Amino acid sequence: MLKINNNVKTLENKHWFSLFATHKNMYTNKCKKLANEYKKLDEYLYKYHYRLKQGYKVVHFALRTIITIFGDVTFKRRRYKYWNQKSGKFEYVCLLDKEIGLLPKQRIYFDVQFKVLSLLGEVMVNGIAMF
Repeated sequence: MLKINNNVKTLENKHWFSLFATHKNMYTNKCKKLANEYKKLDEYLYKYHYRLKQGYKVVHFALRTIITIFGDVTFKRRRYKYWNQKSGKFEYVCLLDKEIGLLPKQRIYFDVQFKVLSLLGEVMVNGIAMF
């Protein structure tokens, strides 16, 4: 009878765990880098002179979480209040959301949507229905 070497399985499991941990760290680092880039962009928008000329005033900070291909990215951004002359009342806006193209209440970022649609396109081209 053939004996299974448990040491090989243990080494293999350690290898896969190490590989998983490496990938998890890589994606975590990407998420942190992306959150830092958004933080820098928000700071730039805050210091931008055009914002002051338009009458945007900082009200408070708000957290936002979006789902990207790297994972969940949570970042803090400023929320502004300004006087809308057309409607005749104060309105609130997050300039960072406008700058990066996020719609109100959007949670899934465009890169994930694009990936899903491209995969669906490949399925439709190959004529394979996987539903």
